[in-house]
Amino acid sequence: MRVTVASPGATAAVHRPSPSQGLSLLAFSVGAAIVLLSVLGLSWYTAWVMGQAISAGKPVITFATADVGVYGAVVSVTSASTAYAPTNFQLNLAVNGVLGSAVPMQQYGPTGIDVSGTYYQITWADIGYDGLLNGGDYFRISDAYGTLPGSSAFTFYLLWRDGTTIASASFYTP
Repeated sequence: MRVTVASPGATAAVHRPSPSQGLSLLAFSVGAAIVLLSVLGLSWYTAWVMGQAISAGKPVITFATADVGVYGAVVSVTSASTAYAPTNFQLNLAVNGVLGSAVPMQQYGPTGIDVSGTYYQITWADIGYDGLLNGGDYFRISDAYGTLPGSSAFTFYLLWRDGTTIASASFYTP
């Protein structure tokens, strides 16, 4: 608002902004606030995720007993002390005492593991759709045909990014 003072006894003129100028200023202020909050939120989220990956210790993860069926085996995660992204884990599989080579866990699609020339796939199901491994998620283990060979002993290993074992589940196929 602009006030102009004239000589004594004269009427003062008051200048008020037009309604469109006021709305433009309000729209600009709201837009700037939204951008600022978005940047701060993204910064906080990035710091939180990176902080988990860098500073926190290894999670304690427990598996349920494997559910072995016609279409492979399912190993459920019963609990996880801390939820982490799959990039922090490796997977491995032993079949009849022969250990495969550990490979990085895939977030989307199966993780392929070769054990003595046979291809096995381990698929992570992210039940909470949060992109983090936590309780309630599960792993489905099968061969390339979606089954598992009969009369075989398996051990599924969930490894930390440094190769140490976080959890394992052993099962037999009939």
